[in-house]
Amino acid sequence: MVVLALGAALIGVACLTWDEIWDWFSENTTDYSSYGVMIKERLASGDFRVVTGIFDHEDEVETAQGWETDELDEELEELFDRSNEIIIDL
Repeated sequence: MVVLALGAALIGVACLTWDEIWDWFSENTTDYSSYGVMIKERLASGDFRVVTGIFDHEDEVETAQGWETDELDEELEELFDRSNEIIIDL
């Protein structure tokens, strides 16, 4: 997943929401897309970095996006409650 994090452009937001991430997945999914990944990282500053990626059927990254934020909405907090990496069926 290091390649995913390095290839993603970062957008800074005050509070990152699940709806914003789902919209990104919806807008960037193609006929070749197989699954998505979300990775959450806690930075030394206390902020979060969330990186998302869409993978094709050969496990190659189609596209990736990252956000840095000081807050995650309640829905994202619940999704990341048990793991810092989430696989999403597209």
